[in-house]
Amino acid sequence: MDNSAMDGYAVQAQSTVGATVPYEGFEKAGSARVGMGQ
Repeated sequence: MDNSAMDGYAVQAQSTVGATVPYEGFEKAGSARVGMGQ
């Protein structure tokens, strides 16, 4: 459940934020989380 929620949030954040400063952190955290989840 946690992974699903995080994955969805990351996707939404990417679409909403796009390419910003906080997105960098999200990309790193999301990449690690998604990689482990998938």
